[in-house]
Amino acid sequence: MCIDTNTVVSNSPANQADSIQAVLDDDVLAASSKLMQRNKHVYEELAE
Repeated sequence: MCIDTNTVVSNSPANQADSIQAVLDDDVLAASSKLMQRNKHVYEELAE
């Protein structure tokens, strides 16, 4: 996980929480994409 502290719009806790949540969401989506790509052949076999 990488949080760029230089892009904080405001010091309010809500904006910081939103920024952190966005990074976490991106991490989950990236991990899901990697798993789907890694298991692509299994998905194709199951589809047959």
